[in-house]
Amino acid sequence: MLLSTAGLVGALTLERSIDHVLATPALYGADFDAGNFLTSGGNMRAVAEQLAPDPDIEAVGLVWVQLQTATMVRVVGPGGSVDVEPRAYESIKGTVTVRLTEGRAPGRADEVAVGRAVMDQLGADVGDRIIATGVNGAVQLTIVGDDLDPGVDVSGQGFALTLDGLATLADAKIRGTVVRFASGTDHAALIDRYSDLDLDAVIPPSEVGHIGQLGGLPGRVGQLLTLLGVAALLNAVVHTVRLGRRELAIHRALGFTGAQVISAHLWQGVITAVAGVAVGGSIGFIVGRAIHRELIGNVGAVAATVLPGAVWVVAFAILAACLSSSAITSTVSLRHRAGADLRAE
Repeated sequence: MLLSTAGLVGALTLERSIDHVLATPALYGADFDAGNFLTSGGNMRAVAEQLAPDPDIEAVGLVWVQLQTATMVRVVGPGGSVDVEPRAYESIKGTVTVRLTEGRAPGRADEVAVGRAVMDQLGADVGDRIIATGVNGAVQLTIVGDDLDPGVDVSGQGFALTLDGLATLADAKIRGTVVRFASGTDHAALIDRYSDLDLDAVIPPSEVGHIGQLGGLPGRVGQLLTLLGVAALLNAVVHTVRLGRRELAIHRALGFTGAQVISAHLWQGVITAVAGVAVGGSIGFIVGRAIHRELIGNVGAVAATVLPGAVWVVAFAILAACLSSSAITSTVSLRHRAGADLRAE
């Protein structure tokens, strides 16, 4: 039972945690839930202003990029160089900014938040100075944060500046309008409400999305382990009936009534269930969290482990199963004569 409980809790934790990451854009770098990147730049501000009054929308922002998108910005760091696509955020309602795993958002024109993947190529870290060269010339920037900004394939590819900082590198234009919905709102319904504005839900980078292709595999593994646990419990019931006759005979010889015998078996079942859930559940959660962190961490997202509510259902089910088996074994054992069992000794 211990191993089955550990395996089931671990599988449920892994499945629920992966679903949580895929459903939470902030964990792979997006400070918004949906956006419009189709309309021409001249209309984007109008789109943002149309969305801003809605109380179901918590924040509205504009994404700025360099005007000449075909020209990359060359960045040189202490240990290497890389081409990047700089961007900046302008908040229209609430705050839309970069998502960071370390440090803070840029607040001045000479500050930048850089993704971990870019920093690795530059041989740089938070606090280091780098040189960025755009069409407007070269500028020296200080890395003030680890930007989780989502790229197409992986997170951690961001290079975020202030609007003034972006302007020092290149002429800028509005790339899109982004929105973050209020907590508890129906995202799909809100997107349908503004279907004329071509809002699309944020999708995770491909490597993060690929983890979701595991689908219900962890859950199916958990179901298999549950069946094995039930089989082990039934087997334990049979062996308890056969091997517990001597113990029962001693209890009856000491004067235990039938009710006391059943009560003792029930308490034994409670102790077994609590020990199995506490130890097995803890081991399963730790293992599930470790696997989740390894999977999500390898693709640059934030691994936020979630304890699924189904774990409590599992705990009560195990307790009920142990109590039922204890009641059955004690009731069946009481049918045997204690004297016959003691004479056999």
